[in-house]
Amino acid sequence: MFVRANGGGSLWRSRYAAFGAAVAVSVGAGGLVVATLAAPSPAPSSFVPISPCRIMDTRADSTVGPRNTAVVGGVVYTIQVQGVNGNCDIPVTATAVNMNVISSSPTSNGFLTVFPADVERPLSSSLNWVAGQAPTPNSVNATLSGSGQVSFFANGGTVDLIADITGYFTPASAGPAGATGATGPLAKRCSATLRWDLTTCKIANFALPTGAANPKDVAFDGTNLWTANIGTNNVTRIDPGTGAGVNFALPTGATFPYGIGFDGTNIWTDNTGTNNVTRINPGTGAGANVALPAGAGSPIGIGFDGTNIWTVNFSTNNVTRINPVTGAGVNFALPGAPGAATSPRGIGFDGTNIWTANAGTDNVSRINPGSGAGVNFALPPGATSPSGIGFDGTNIWTANAGAANVSRIDPGTGAATPVALPAGATNPTAIGFDGTNLWTANFGTDNVTRINPGSGVGVNFALPAGATSPRGIVFDGTNIWTANYGTANVTRLVP
Repeated sequence: MFVRANGGGSLWRSRYAAFGAAVAVSVGAGGLVVATLAAPSPAPSSFVPISPCRIMDTRADSTVGPRNTAVVGGVVYTIQVQGVNGNCDIPVTATAVNMNVISSSPTSNGFLTVFPADVERPLSSSLNWVAGQAPTPNSVNATLSGSGQVSFFANGGTVDLIADITGYFTPASAGPAGATGATGPLAKRCSATLRWDLTTCKIANFALPTGAANPKDVAFDGTNLWTANIGTNNVTRIDPGTGAGVNFALPTGATFPYGIGFDGTNIWTDNTGTNNVTRINPGTGAGANVALPAGAGSPIGIGFDGTNIWTVNFSTNNVTRINPVTGAGVNFALPGAPGAATSPRGIGFDGTNIWTANAGTDNVSRINPGSGAGVNFALPPGATSPSGIGFDGTNIWTANAGAANVSRIDPGTGAATPVALPAGATNPTAIGFDGTNLWTANFGTDNVTRINPGSGVGVNFALPAGATSPRGIVFDGTNIWTANYGTANVTRLVP
């Protein structure tokens, strides 16, 4: 699966009482402790201070944030906090932020309530003012919604609001093992919100619909998950919130879909049985086949470089670049130096070059996407049969299916470092990145491994009972998902 498909939106549904000026907060050795209105046991978290940044300013002469008109009393106003918004860049791991909220030019007496966008508005105030009062600030700790949003409710007439973020909170510990279906992964947001009863805070398997078998790969289109089902010549579109799926048959003449990816508009499969690719409308599921050029055989990995679709062709030791609009394709042979490159299995993009993982020769190829010119780099001793390949924003990584390890590769020099998986993890076939950590799908041991890309330290997490032989892995902006070849299902893991 091409790493490009790992991007996308978030679908958290966490519910949590707002905490602000009226809620007690104390700091101890373990970090921040939040006392919620419902007063469950406290959730420790860590505060990350930042240089203050303005995320919104509703004043008429402002250009910061999505609006420059006053907030109307009695109407909820919601903004996105996680990500790049206004002058801020807040990571997706943030569960709450500290904001200096300022009221300006209120037309009547009133108050402000700040709360997560996915909960019912609490009966508490974060800031109070009187009509005509001078700009009035208050420091507010605001929990974010599952999708990283916060809402503002102003009572009274109109008022301008300014908000500067001074830092954000990230969970400091895992949630309780086994809590409402959790089996141990660091469930960051669920730990912070103490809502282990929520669907998205649970590890779960979701069966593919009847007629879908042997999912080989999984991708995300920004809204839904997709699996390529090599055993049934179809794809499945899956709602990541409910797990509900629907199958779409590939057009006649397309068999054995192996890889699946997203180009920002359409879903694509590469069909190893028929030497073609299928372009699929993600809304309707309608597909059209595109033949690969002569000389391209057994495509088993698909990717997108921002302009073109690429396949990696196992039996012909080449790659194919495809215009996603016209379907016109051109083949590029894998480099012959230094050393041969054979049996490519995985393909990825680092923002500049295309990379292939070559299982037959235990090396990788870096390919210029314009010219097709390439160079090979050997993997370290003990790294065999590289199958999956991905990019973490700094380094290229391979999942080495013939060994219990991964390789970290400098994309500039090609220098590679071996990173062993923890004991109990074997045959990693796919690798993905969640914006913080790398994840491998371990075909031989029915588990996944979370890897710190800096230290290389890894932790294994078993798939739930009923999920076997994970072959594909993807991040949907919120959760990690595996496609489980042996059991015709997918697994949602809370990262």
